[in-house]
Amino acid sequence: PAPPMGTPFDYSEPTDAFWLDPPAKRAATSSLSPNLPSHSHCLYEGHPFSAGDCVLVESNSPDAPFVCRIVSFFEAPDEPGVMKFTGRWFYRPEADVEDDVNVSYRPRELFASRHEDPNDIRTIRGRCFVLREDLFRSLTPAFPAAESDVFFCTRVYDADTGVCETFPVATAGNYVQVDAAGVMGALARERELKRARPVLEAAAARAAVEALEAMGA
Repeated sequence: PAPPMGTPFDYSEPTDAFWLDPPAKRAATSSLSPNLPSHSHCLYEGHPFSAGDCVLVESNSPDAPFVCRIVSFFEAPDEPGVMKFTGRWFYRPEADVEDDVNVSYRPRELFASRHEDPNDIRTIRGRCFVLREDLFRSLTPAFPAAESDVFFCTRVYDADTGVCETFPVATAGNYVQVDAAGVMGALARERELKRARPVLEAAAARAAVEALEAMGA
């Protein structure tokens, strides 16, 4: 089955997000992508995201978020101030491929799709990486896959027909991330953020306690 059309979300929460580029008028990328002023870059919860990035998206299973590649960002005219993105989905074969489809898969493998839909930017849980298999194999010794949310993809799956086919290497950039240097740098930054997060959270907690104690003094 395909991921749901527009991941459900609590829209009462505020959005800590900003555009990082001026809007550009673009043609619709599909029948589901509005022909509206769109953006290629944004800052969400202190993290920059760009069209072409792969991200983890809220799902009903905390341990298995949806995975998609950002096509573009936009602001819906009927929801002023609500920042959205169009995502092209990947399938987790162990969860999203019908049982009667006879197709094998390997650990950390995703299947690409041609399925797109718009989602609220607040459904993004974080960055991930979906790579060509050769790039995945060369990078994972330095960046363990489970730690870094790194996947690989070599095939496109059509949920309507059950057909799974290998995409040509020449077109890999249409489906996965192929910039080795860019991915290596981004992986390094993500690792440093993960290492620093507990320290920053502990410092913030101590500061909050000290502020409360000062107020009570």
